[in-house]
Amino acid sequence: PARYSNATVTAFAWDNYIEAYAQKAGSTFYGTGNNPYLLCPSDSVDRTNTTRNKRSYAVAGSANTGSDEAWKPEVAFDAGYTDYITEGRPLAEFVAPASTILLAEAPLNNNWIGTNSGYRVPSPNGQTNVAPNKPSHSEGWNYGFADGHAKWFKPQQTVSTPGITYPFKNANGYTCQGTVATPCGLWTLSDND
Repeated sequence: PARYSNATVTAFAWDNYIEAYAQKAGSTFYGTGNNPYLLCPSDSVDRTNTTRNKRSYAVAGSANTGSDEAWKPEVAFDAGYTDYITEGRPLAEFVAPASTILLAEAPLNNNWIGTNSGYRVPSPNGQTNVAPNKPSHSEGWNYGFADGHAKWFKPQQTVSTPGITYPFKNANGYTCQGTVATPCGLWTLSDND
């Protein structure tokens, strides 16, 4: 899952689930140990509102409803919306895992180990919920893909496919705008959108 929460547990996020497989660095409960693989050395965002360690990455599109992204839309288990989960997808659902973003840099002040931060496109100019004063890596960000590799891109390179005319509905019925606000390209399960 990208995240899971209920009335008795604050949150479990994807980092909790991978910790045992990554480096066995610290606690397996809320990642309270030393987790250097989850922190970008350039991440200077202040997180004084938590006792948990920083995490520089978030899942792509967590909790967005009606999306065509790597994570399923968030589902609530009760009317009060205190129990919910954002599930991952089986690898078989990825048409092109090498070109589908799973994780991306998110230098946010509420992005720490064990939280359920999710977002769409990180933009150097402050678009969406990325800190506007955060310097980017040569105007780009690092992205992790469903097949396990990582690559640097400028945000504009991730949201559309060259040669495609936008807007249109892709193979999964998602309306592609090809913009940072409504991305397609590397952000969706559909290929070549």
